[in-house]
Amino acid sequence: MEMIKSAARMHMVARKCRAEGRTIALIPTAGRLHEGHLSLIRRAHELAEIIVVAIAPSLLEGEKPEGERRGERRARYLSDDVEVLSPLGVHYVFAPSREELFAEGACTEVVVRGLSERLYGATHPEHFVRLTTYLMILLNLIHPHFLVFGWKDAQQVAIVRRMVRDLHVDVELVTCPIVRDADGLAVAPENERLTERERQSARVLPQALEKAQVLVAAGERNTANILKAMREMIEAHPTIRIEYLSIVDGETLEPIPLLEDRPALVVVAAFVGKVRLSDNVLLNA
Repeated sequence: MEMIKSAARMHMVARKCRAEGRTIALIPTAGRLHEGHLSLIRRAHELAEIIVVAIAPSLLEGEKPEGERRGERRARYLSDDVEVLSPLGVHYVFAPSREELFAEGACTEVVVRGLSERLYGATHPEHFVRLTTYLMILLNLIHPHFLVFGWKDAQQVAIVRRMVRDLHVDVELVTCPIVRDADGLAVAPENERLTERERQSARVLPQALEKAQVLVAAGERNTANILKAMREMIEAHPTIRIEYLSIVDGETLEPIPLLEDRPALVVVAAFVGKVRLSDNVLLNA
C-alpha cells in the first residue's frame, strides 16, 4: 500500500493503471475510518483490481486553517487510518493537503443547485459546494471506473449522482447499505462521543425510522402522519433536539406530501446532547 500526498503522483499512478487495462475503484472518505468504510472497501474489491481510498483535507469541512494542534490531530487520525487500511488490500491512500488540491486564488466551483441547499445544506450552504468541487478534482486526477459511497449520507449520494449525470462523468456510482451497531445506531465516529445515557436515547433515531417503515407497510401514505409519529417518538427524549426530519423524493430531495411509487427518503438529523447524529431509510425502493 502506498501513501500518496502529491496530486501529480496520484494522477501518474492512476493513468498507468488505466493504460495497463486495470479497473480502479475510488472510495472518498473524510478519514477516521470505521466499519462502514471497511464495508465499502470489501465492495470495491468485488468491482475493481485497484482500490484507492481518498482522505479529504480537513478544510473540506470548512474548518479554520490548520494550526499546530489541529495539524497534529489530523496526522494522528491519518496514522490510525493507515494502520486500519494496511491489511485490507488497499493499493493507494490519497491524502493530499488542501494546498495540494486547491491552487491559491482558485475561483472555480462545482455547484449542484437545488439539492445542495436542502436538508443539511439549508444551514451549511457551502458544504456541498466544497464537496462536489473536491470530488470533481478527484475524478479528474484518478479517472476511476467506480466511485463507491455508503448510504449513510443519502443527501451526498443524491448530489453526486446528479453531478455525475449532469456533467456526463465517465464513472459508475456504487452505493452500499448503512452499517449499524447491534443497538441499531448507524456506525459513525460521532458515536464515540456519546455518554452511555445519550447512547440509550440516540437509539430512538433508528427506531423512529423503523416506525416509518411499519406505517408505510400498513398502508399509510400521508407523510405528515408518518412524520408526526416519528417526531413524537423522538421528542419523548428531552436530551434530543431535532435539526431536521423530513420525507423527500429520493432523487430531487424535495419534500413530498404523499408517498407514491417513486423511492422516498426518510431523513433525520438531531443533536443528542452536543453530538450531532444523522440517519435515513429508503422507502418504496
